[in-house]
Amino acid sequence: MSTAGPDPTMLELFAAEVDMHLPVLSEGLLALEKGRAGKKEIDSMMRAAHSIKGAARIVGIDLAVRIAHGMEDCFTAAKEERITLSSSAVDVLLQGVDALQRTCAPQQESPPGDDSIDPLLQQMAAIKEGKSSPPAAVPPPSPSAPAAPVAVAIPVSMDSILFPETVDAVSAETLRLQFLDILQRRPEQVRLDFSRAAQLNASALALLLAFVSEAKSLQLGVTMEARGTNPPLRALFRVVGLDSALAVRE
Repeated sequence: MSTAGPDPTMLELFAAEVDMHLPVLSEGLLALEKGRAGKKEIDSMMRAAHSIKGAARIVGIDLAVRIAHGMEDCFTAAKEERITLSSSAVDVLLQGVDALQRTCAPQQESPPGDDSIDPLLQQMAAIKEGKSSPPAAVPPPSPSAPAAPVAVAIPVSMDSILFPETVDAVSAETLRLQFLDILQRRPEQVRLDFSRAAQLNASALALLLAFVSEAKSLQLGVTMEARGTNPPLRALFRVVGLDSALAVRE
């Protein structure tokens, strides 16, 4: 590979490959978390991670290679019944999906680096070995420092949906299926995470409006929380009336 970097055409092919396989990982992990996935879904996720790993190696994105390899190892161990992917393991692997999304998007101003990815890779390695995943490497507080706040666990009855940076045809279909699943199961709470979505295109906004409208018409009584919203998104929610339906958080 030349010092000028990968060929633009290769990067376009790589982006298409990632866009095709990331939804397989996201949907499979969410199904696994809900007890709706078996060996077939695990095998699909294993192959998706393997494909991303190979494509990332071709274009020289080493972090993506390492993340995808760590995920593939976990899925392989689960497929061979050497481990069982618990809810906490699924949470770690979902972080892996998010890390892949950020690592494989070269337009990002601040893609993740080794220091932020290494703790995640350590957790994946522990999962592969059937051990409790180690916490992220955080320096312990000094004796005089106040105790760090305890993270509040998301209850089982809460669903979480992560909006991608850009909603294309593939991710729009993924969101639609997730929304339909929520409407059928009627969880108590739904967390909509907009931390990656700097703005919503027409497709994403239409899906969100349709979901909120349908949930209201069915009188589900579900509490919907919007997390990771920036000022433009909050302004958009006010304009279209979503601020009354969503508990908006920054």
